[in-house]
Amino acid sequence: MKKILTMYLFFFSTINFAQENEIIKREKHIRAAEAYGYIVGFEITFEKITTDFPELQREILDTKYLFQSTFSNVKTNSKLYLETFFGKNEFLEFEKKNLEEFKSNLDSKNFDQKEVLNYLADIKSKARGKILSPILENLLSFQYFNNPEKEFLSGFIKTFKTKDHIKSKNTDWNINLPKSWLSLEADRPNIIQKFISDMGNGNESVMLTVKDLDFPKNYKLTKEDYDEIFNENTLKEMIPEGGKFKSFKNMTFDGIKGAMLESEQSIQRLDLLIKTKNIQYVFIFKNKLYSISCTVATTNENDNLEKISQKFKPLFTLIANSIVINEQYK
Repeated sequence: MKKILTMYLFFFSTINFAQENEIIKREKHIRAAEAYGYIVGFEITFEKITTDFPELQREILDTKYLFQSTFSNVKTNSKLYLETFFGKNEFLEFEKKNLEEFKSNLDSKNFDQKEVLNYLADIKSKARGKILSPILENLLSFQYFNNPEKEFLSGFIKTFKTKDHIKSKNTDWNINLPKSWLSLEADRPNIIQKFISDMGNGNESVMLTVKDLDFPKNYKLTKEDYDEIFNENTLKEMIPEGGKFKSFKNMTFDGIKGAMLESEQSIQRLDLLIKTKNIQYVFIFKNKLYSISCTVATTNENDNLEKISQKFKPLFTLIANSIVINEQYK
C-alpha cells in the first residue's frame, strides 16, 4: 500500500506544473511516474478532442505525431522502470484505477474549438522543446536513456561557461552538456564543475578541472614540449594508483594540442566495490592544464563496464569536441 500511495501522489503531477523550477536530484521512481503520467495525459486528451472535434482531425493528428516523434521513447522507458521498481502487477493495478479517474475527469470538461486550437499550438511548441524545467529534462532523460548521444545531437544541450566561476582560475572556456544532466558544484579545489547523468540519478559523470603548471610566466610551449608531455608514458602518470591503462590518443581541442587517456579502476568504499572506466581529455593553454574527465561506474559485479562505456563514448566525444577556449580569441 505504501508503494501504491507513493505512485498515487505523483502520477500525472507534472501536467499541472505552473512555474519553472530549478533542477534538483529526486528519486527516480517519482520522476518515472511523472514522465509516464505526462505522456499518458496527452494521449488521453488527444483521444477526447479527436472524438469531439472530427473537423479538426487532420490538425490534431499532425500535432500528435509531431509530439510523439520528439518523445517517442518516454512512455516505454518510464513504464519499464516503474514495472521493475514496483512490480508489474502492482503497477498495472494502480495504472488501471488512475487512468479511469483521469478519463472521467477529462470527460466532464467541455472544450470549444478555440480552446482546442490553442491547445494544439501549445503542444506543437512543447514538441520543439518549449517545456518548463525540470519537466523537459525529466522527459529527455527517459527519451534518450538508450542513446544518450542523441539528446546532444537533437540540440537539447546546455552551455557551461567557466568565466567568473570562483574555481576557474581565471580561465574562460565553454563546453556543452546534455540538458538532462544535473550540474553540481564540487568540493575539491581544482574541479570547476561536475555533471551527473539522468538528472543526478545516473552513474555517469563529467568533471571539468584546471590546474596551474609550474612554467615560467608567459612561457610558450614548443613542439618538443608538447611531444614530451602528450605521450603515452607521461600521461600514464595521471592514472590514479591502482588504475589500469587502456588506451591513449593525441587530439586537438579548439585548435589546441592535447590527448585522450582511457583507464579503468576498482575502488573499495565501505562494503561496495565500485568499478569505473574513465576517458580523460587533456590539453594545455597559457600554463594551465585543462581536463574533461568522463566516467562511467557501476557497483553491480554482473554489469559489463565495457558495454556501458561504449554506450556513452559517442556522447563523451561530442562533449569534448564542443569546447571553445574564448581566451585565445581575445
